[in-house]
Amino acid sequence: MNMSSFHATEAQWFLRVLITDPMSSIYVLRGSGTWQFAVEFIYRIYSCGLTDFAFDVLTKSEQSPNTTYDGIEDFCYHLSITDPDDFESIIWIDANIILTPFGRKLMEEYFKDSSKDWSNELNIPFIEKLEDIFTEHGLEWNLENPKFPVVGNSEYL
Repeated sequence: MNMSSFHATEAQWFLRVLITDPMSSIYVLRGSGTWQFAVEFIYRIYSCGLTDFAFDVLTKSEQSPNTTYDGIEDFCYHLSITDPDDFESIIWIDANIILTPFGRKLMEEYFKDSSKDWSNELNIPFIEKLEDIFTEHGLEWNLENPKFPVVGNSEYL
């Protein structure tokens, strides 16, 4: 497993919540996650087809120039330069992330027993499969060499 146990638990929690509810990007941080982790994780889960956005934020629109972007790389770049504590910027809270059918199938496969409380238990086979999916898409997990290095100061660094 390449992800730290901490980040793997955060990833597992976020994707499990998506089974029932769309969530904005800020929830990847969940109050204790790292900014760099959040940006890299959002990029990978979208690029691998596990998630999508509840509305099309990845097609630049003249009607909504401050809430639409030129694809996932532009979106993640803006996440990386926008402090999650900056409440004047809505990028972290506006775009709701949802599971795709592929993402839902993956979650159902590894979390069949919906009554089990996974809050404090890491499903290692799930995280290994998630990392395999990242690798299959050429997006190996590596926070030491981020695709979108964060810029700025925040409690989330």
